[in-house]
Amino acid sequence: MPTIYEMSTAQIEPRRRAAFWQERSRAVGGMMAQAVDWTCFDGRVRLAMLDQLKFGRIVASAHDASWTKELLTSADDAFLRILLQCKGTALIEQGDARFVLRPGEWTVLNASRPHLIRSEEDVEEMIVMVPRAAIVPRLFDASRKLGRAHSADSNVGRLLFSFARTLIDDTTPGASPLDEHLEGAALALVRALLDESLGKETVSTCKEIRIERIVAYIDRHICDPDLSVTRIARAMSCSKRYVHALFAGGPSVHSRIWDARLERCARDLRREDMAETKITTISLSNGFSCPAHFSRMFKAKYGIPPRDYRPQNGMFRPS
Repeated sequence: MPTIYEMSTAQIEPRRRAAFWQERSRAVGGMMAQAVDWTCFDGRVRLAMLDQLKFGRIVASAHDASWTKELLTSADDAFLRILLQCKGTALIEQGDARFVLRPGEWTVLNASRPHLIRSEEDVEEMIVMVPRAAIVPRLFDASRKLGRAHSADSNVGRLLFSFARTLIDDTTPGASPLDEHLEGAALALVRALLDESLGKETVSTCKEIRIERIVAYIDRHICDPDLSVTRIARAMSCSKRYVHALFAGGPSVHSRIWDARLERCARDLRREDMAETKITTISLSNGFSCPAHFSRMFKAKYGIPPRDYRPQNGMFRPS
């Protein structure tokens, strides 16, 4: 099941709440917070984190949450922030866009660009964080042009936010064999919602369609050690050179394959039900054919050997 993270000011002395909330907010969301009166401020956050997606609920007193250029320079990857307003209202500012988000409305923000969320009353907000790599390029690019509220009352909107609410409220920490299916279902709902709302803002090109097909093919065959650019090109009825050209300017096809395999191995190493499974077995089942090669790549990506990535007495060693 998802990794759960919680923070709350309930047990924090009023005079220490400003420092507490600022420190934790930067660590969790990379933001700077400002409240009118910190001594009266009250807030709590609960996050449910899958491998790629994060679902969160924030309940807080009036405050500003801002992501400045300085704070964003250290961000590793581009991602979208989908924000659903559950209670209270929020003023949203990003670029030239400035609008009010009311209960029952959602918006999508490019989290890699400066933006501000200002609440002048007590609010409850639900957040879904989606990395760029998990959605098709045209939907990410469309998000740069948008700055408006959408109703969450569509069929897809109700499904996604109900799914998110259940995931946040009704799950407990710990890995599960169902994690992969949960993430797949969540990603499908996110893509459907964005396509429903942003699809009319974009036009799919032949190149984008090709890329989507290749990424889907990689996802389906990632555990096959024989997966290669040659095999992908044959399946897509095109040349290897054309496959490489499609991904020019971003992560290469090779890096996408190896990163996906490493992420699957890292997920399995965290699973309690696979604690007794040999590391070699995990690597082989996720597309690696050489244990030594897997160990070198894993350490290069995560900073520690695979054996040290496993839980130690219920805790994970830091990477």
